[in-house]
Amino acid sequence: MIRIIIRSYDVLAEVALWVLLIVATAIGYFQAGVVGALIGFGVSFVFSVMAFAPILMISDMRGSLKSIDASLKKSARSAVVATAPASVGPSAQAKDRREPSFGKPATAVAHQGPVLRARPVTPSPED
Repeated sequence: MIRIIIRSYDVLAEVALWVLLIVATAIGYFQAGVVGALIGFGVSFVFSVMAFAPILMISDMRGSLKSIDASLKKSARSAVVATAPASVGPSAQAKDRREPSFGKPATAVAHQGPVLRARPVTPSPED
């Protein structure tokens, strides 16, 4: 039930804004003619912006986050499919027993360079 209310809130808020603008313009027109209609429209527009704009912006951000989340999930699914090994099973595991190189060429992995060890620090007699 709550999800239905949240999903329909955007539509209800938009309809309420249009009704407010139309009613305020009509009331202004019947009170003071064309000038009253313009004043009614302007006042209701400013009120609508001040009252409903933050709520509608949050709703728009919610929609944007949903679309970003959906695209990330889609790209993650396609990445899993794209990186899956061609052969799966015990025979493929027996063939592929090497250590991972983490993207480095095999020659770079073989040469690690000298191993540096720290020397213990002894206090000097001058201290």
